[in-house]
Amino acid sequence: MPRLNPPKSKRLSFSLFLLVGFLPLTASTASAWERDWQPQRTWVFIVATLKWQHSEMFESFPQQNRRDAQLEDFFRRQGVPPEQMVYLQDEQATTRRVRSEFSEMLSRTKEGDFLFVYFTGHGYKSDDESKTFFATYN
Repeated sequence: MPRLNPPKSKRLSFSLFLLVGFLPLTASTASAWERDWQPQRTWVFIVATLKWQHSEMFESFPQQNRRDAQLEDFFRRQGVPPEQMVYLQDEQATTRRVRSEFSEMLSRTKEGDFLFVYFTGHGYKSDDESKTFFATYN
């Protein structure tokens, strides 16, 4: 079980952007169809924690110009169905909800679908530094 209050030396700040076979997000005007990408077979899971329940453990990040909101908007405009998108922001991004929503999404995907996962926030290491954890809101 990870320590609730990681020492400052073991805290991390990062954004994780996992893509498998996805073309880079650009300001290009090319539509999804011109890029041979199928929004109808795309699943988007965004967890964006810029503030935490235990603010003494993790410093907050600026709320202006959130990249997570821009990503969500990009996928929505490209035609990814709303029921195939999960966007958990700050207080919504509890450990229980992240696990539950991700498991639910995975149970609905099919072979050949594209899964996009984005996490931004803090992380921390186990006491022995052998494991790294994402820091959810709580």
